[in-house]
Amino acid sequence: FTKEKEKVAGIGGGVYYVTSNLDARDEMMVYNIRADIQPFAAFDVLPALKGFHLEGEYVYQDTDDNDIGNGSGWYVQPSYQFDIPWKPSITYRYASFDRDYDSLFYGFYDWGYWFQGEILGEYVLINSNLNSHMVKLNVKPADSLSINLFYYNFRLDDADSFGVDDKEYADEIDFIVDYTYNDHLSFSAVGAWATPDDAAKQSTGGDEDWYYGMLWAKITF
Repeated sequence: FTKEKEKVAGIGGGVYYVTSNLDARDEMMVYNIRADIQPFAAFDVLPALKGFHLEGEYVYQDTDDNDIGNGSGWYVQPSYQFDIPWKPSITYRYASFDRDYDSLFYGFYDWGYWFQGEILGEYVLINSNLNSHMVKLNVKPADSLSINLFYYNFRLDDADSFGVDDKEYADEIDFIVDYTYNDHLSFSAVGAWATPDDAAKQSTGGDEDWYYGMLWAKITF
């Protein structure tokens, strides 16, 4: 739905049938619905709220494997962009995946979405048996420069199935800078720090903090 060429609301969904050599995935049915809305974009009497945006998604997986339960996952994400220099925006997201949810095939949409956390989401946890809180602050000092600060809190959905007796897994902070030099060349710098909570300490056997850094260049033809 649009108003004067500006997007006000959108809704979508899909039904998918999966065939796979993996018994747990073969003949799985996946049902998905998603929506995003800018509820105040159409009202000129509330200009200060035009930057508010709300989106969410729900997925249900019906598996043909009697040894594995049906899985579900969902998220809700409000955000607000300030109409001031540097275009600061703040985003909160709560995401929940039960222990039987199959994360299937990851993609990359933006930092912090499919892969939740540059340490935990990349190397430790998948989007299954997981509940997470994310807070993101983004500023754009120039059209070519984007700066992101993320905070994550990770909790297990079912501690027993993970082999631990506590749901609190870890906290993570990410700092990411993206710079676009031109239409063909861009750079990213990533720094991340994660501190384990009781569930991570029990599952890994260690209690040290985790640190991560990355420099990345992309060439587009």
